[in-house]
Amino acid sequence: MAGKESAHGKAFEYSVACALANAAEAELVKDQAFANCQKCFEGLAENLQTNMQGAARETAKFLSKREKARVKNADAINIQPDRIGQLGDVRDVLLCRKDKILFGISAKHRHSAVKHSRLSDKIDFGKRWTGYPVSEKYWESVRKIFDTLRHNKERSGGTALFSDIKNKEETVYLPILAAFEDELKRLIRAHGETFCRKMFHYLVGKEDFYQVRAGNNVVHIKSFNLKGTLAWGKKWPMPTTASLERQGTKTLNVVFNRGWQVSFRLHNATSRIEPSLKFDIGFVGMSTEVGMQTLDFQTS
Repeated sequence: MAGKESAHGKAFEYSVACALANAAEAELVKDQAFANCQKCFEGLAENLQTNMQGAARETAKFLSKREKARVKNADAINIQPDRIGQLGDVRDVLLCRKDKILFGISAKHRHSAVKHSRLSDKIDFGKRWTGYPVSEKYWESVRKIFDTLRHNKERSGGTALFSDIKNKEETVYLPILAAFEDELKRLIRAHGETFCRKMFHYLVGKEDFYQVRAGNNVVHIKSFNLKGTLAWGKKWPMPTTASLERQGTKTLNVVFNRGWQVSFRLHNATSRIEPSLKFDIGFVGMSTEVGMQTLDFQTS
């Protein structure tokens, strides 16, 4: 994520942690992760702070009713460090009892991307995401393009910009996206339902959680209830198959069965050329059985 977006996300994590601690009458664990989020919050304009606090209070009130027993029994609220998310646990704020996690929250501020995954000629996305390695054909397809980007970076001393590349849509984004699409098709054919399930778990996270997204005077709450451990929201119907639909030169939609559709939008993560690209990955279709709630609130 961009620096500003990341800082706003951490600030909202702080707001949610404080509101939950107040609702549960639980201790805030004030470690380095907490301090980082607090610093981000304190650096915001007052109106943005107020909006985040309002969204966090509504979240705490809502979950206090739906998760009444767990909230009542909690004795500590933790904010997880970023490295935990890299291991597949996307929960930002944890409600705990004697070091046992009761439930967790993924706190997002004005965006709903579930992942920001990177592609390069050094990253085996198949192995990293699901345990199944990509083919040599994939490496052959992407290596030349990433080598060219690396050469441009080195030749310019790191000052060359993606905007300087002529026809970058057709010479960079499209061939990388096409290679990714072809490799996904191969992995789906080769490993079927097992691959689809593992990929879905990679995208969503390995633990159940509530996703909370703050907007202007509104907060959206979703129950990511993959295993059925949450008190609110039905257990998710997990997908078993997937097909692909390309959208232009930079976006690929993965259409899982049982109502799931995920968008992969390819982009350069920085303005300066580097030998890698990133996906913004987010849901564009969800099962009708997913628990969702939108709450309005006033800040004045």
